[in-house]
Amino acid sequence: MEKEGYKYTFTEALDKCMWEQYFIRGKQFRPGYYIKPIKGTLYLVCAYLGSTTLDNIMITREVMCQKYKVFSVANKKALEMEKG
Repeated sequence: MEKEGYKYTFTEALDKCMWEQYFIRGKQFRPGYYIKPIKGTLYLVCAYLGSTTLDNIMITREVMCQKYKVFSVANKKALEMEKG
């Protein structure tokens, strides 16, 4: 099944996240994980841990090569934590 909404490149998604304060999620991210901006720094967050900030995001080739979706509300649907 093709995941919907993953149309942004890494650079496009970062731009939306940093300058427009959106959350972003990579196509290959595990359910519940996303990136959010806090005071000019990007953090990896896991919603399963109560939106606990895990760490600064590590930028690897895999992170840069996948497609991203952009969203303003980090709910279960956006984070692919629910089926259907």
